[in-house]
Amino acid sequence: MADCEVLEAKLKALEKHVHFKFEANEKALGIQAKEYERRLEALNGEAERLRKMQATYLPREVFDKIHDSIVADIEDLKRARDEGVGRQYVISAIVSAAIAIGITLAVAILVG
Repeated sequence: MADCEVLEAKLKALEKHVHFKFEANEKALGIQAKEYERRLEALNGEAERLRKMQATYLPREVFDKIHDSIVADIEDLKRARDEGVGRQYVISAIVSAAIAIGITLAVAILVG
């Protein structure tokens, strides 16, 4: 009988140990589940933030098209500016020649 009581005591101790391990495992799984939920929520928030940020991005093809258009506009403006400067030089030369001719005529009339 003493052996039976020892075995029963060991069995109870083993049951307590198994029960303790089971409860600890359940608690750990609960903590792990909460942590997974927290991380998933953080990832979902990050995904939403990235989606919002990406909506503000300009696709490369659109950027290239707009850039090429702006470069062409700048080239047109430079060409127009250069043509305008060329016209100003021609007009300045004509006005200078006209003034020189006028002065020459005025001197010739006065001297003459």
